[in-house]
Amino acid sequence: MKLHNLISCIAAATAIFLTAACSGFDANADLDAADQAIAAGEYSSAQAICNSLMTKHEAQLSATQFARLSMLFMQLTDKADDGTDATHAATCWIKAMKLDPDSATLFYSSVPVDQQKNVVLLNAIVSMFNHNDEIPGLDSIDSEMADSLPDFPDDIDIDPNDHHDHD
Repeated sequence: MKLHNLISCIAAATAIFLTAACSGFDANADLDAADQAIAAGEYSSAQAICNSLMTKHEAQLSATQFARLSMLFMQLTDKADDGTDATHAATCWIKAMKLDPDSATLFYSSVPVDQQKNVVLLNAIVSMFNHNDEIPGLDSIDSEMADSLPDFPDDIDIDPNDHHDHD
């Protein structure tokens, strides 16, 4: 009887493994599809893909995939008004840094120039959560991003009291 139970358990575990292996889930393909949807202006499609990755496949994502997902959520933040995407982006940032700080830092330090503002903003959002002690590598993102951002001219005079349009 014990042998029969053992065989049944092994068969069930094998079936679960094969179902998971054959499910066709590919996080990188989904991330690519969301990126392409954003580029095409299909924000609702991108939103659905990102939300699915966040809710259904979260346990299967690597640090780099979480980092990519955080950047996609930051791009979607521009199109939504409720702050949910920024919260998801910050959550992904934290998960990426906790899973593998080196991989996450490498990803964030190599984003295209047009996305660097999102890295800086996301870093600021996460820093406001006071997780600095819990998230390894957070300070290295600051220094690496500061080194890669363009220098602003020193001769720019910014007067906070000047409300005149300089067109």
